[in-house]
Amino acid sequence: MILLKRKSLEAQQKGVGHSQRCPSRHRHQSRALPALLPFFKEALNLSYTTSGVILLAANLTSSIIQPAFGHLSDRHPFGWFLPLAPFVACLGLALTGLVSNYSLLLVCVIVTGIGIASFHPEGFKTAFFFTGDKKATGMSFFAVGGTLGLPSVQF
Repeated sequence: MILLKRKSLEAQQKGVGHSQRCPSRHRHQSRALPALLPFFKEALNLSYTTSGVILLAANLTSSIIQPAFGHLSDRHPFGWFLPLAPFVACLGLALTGLVSNYSLLLVCVIVTGIGIASFHPEGFKTAFFFTGDKKATGMSFFAVGGTLGLPSVQF
């Protein structure tokens, strides 16, 4: 019985550890955009206002629509969002390097934001599943994983 509990605890720790690493890697997409703004500004001859609109679009799509994805996630199981969302976010960010006009750049930034917004509700749900009896501790580790992703972007 104790061995079974130990294995269960190890599985829970691995699950929370994996879900903790995902948001830290996921932060790279959202934090890379401000670093790319000077390149976009020069390449597309943008003003400071239009550069600011790029960040506004990124923040609106990655944050404001996140509750809509949470609502969908509560109603239907969307476990496939976990692997798909980072891919969509990376794809949107990668495509920003190929665009030749401002409108397409905004579309790519919005795609990146949608990828970020769709990840977090499923990520929280998965982390909550693996926490076992220590819900607050497990969710704290999940949040720390996301926070650790912020300074690691420079590396």
